[in-house]
Amino acid sequence: MISRPIICTSNTKPGSQDTLLLVLYGANTDLIHSLINFFKDNLISKHGSNLKETLDTITQFAKTGLDYARAAMLILLNVDTSGKRWMCIGSPELNIAPLCKNKAPVFFKALAMDVVPQWQRNEQLSVQQLVNQARSAYLVA
Repeated sequence: MISRPIICTSNTKPGSQDTLLLVLYGANTDLIHSLINFFKDNLISKHGSNLKETLDTITQFAKTGLDYARAAMLILLNVDTSGKRWMCIGSPELNIAPLCKNKAPVFFKALAMDVVPQWQRNEQLSVQQLVNQARSAYLVA
């Protein structure tokens, strides 16, 4: 069993955790699906409805299981700059801490340069391997 990592923010309420920690190590599918829809809406509003069919396919893919939902969220987060900003702000009303300002750039760079591209290039890698690589990038960041 993998132990839960400690977040590096200190100015948050006790017990609050950042969104990535909740997604990568938690099982709150409602949160993950709401993030998927949030990122999807951001991308449609920014790029128009020409992406709608592809984004709908990703949303359907996310309903297959927990790791599929995590993978879809990571893929969408990788291309949604508004979503990345939201991750860095957090949501105090939902008791979600912001992603540590030192961790965020390192994680987002690893996601964009290594984690997602490697997974997309290799059809033999599973969604679990994508999630595990994202977990590793999160822990190292």
